[in-house]
Amino acid sequence: MFDGRYTLWGGEHSLFTRKLQAMLNYLALDYEFKLKTEEAGARVEARLAHTSFPALRHPRAGSFMTPRLSG
Repeated sequence: MFDGRYTLWGGEHSLFTRKLQAMLNYLALDYEFKLKTEEAGARVEARLAHTSFPALRHPRAGSFMTPRLSG
């Protein structure tokens, strides 16, 4: 994994967010959890170009990673 601090954006009661948080804990990665609030969520959604959450900000690239849904 990469050195640096990840940022996890998501809902407090979201099972998808908690699964991703569990994975980060399991891998012992350094991360900060931020709640998707109305104000902060709008800024993150603008960067993502969609409203899919949770979102994980990569420490090196500064880009966001989101789950891909197959359809």
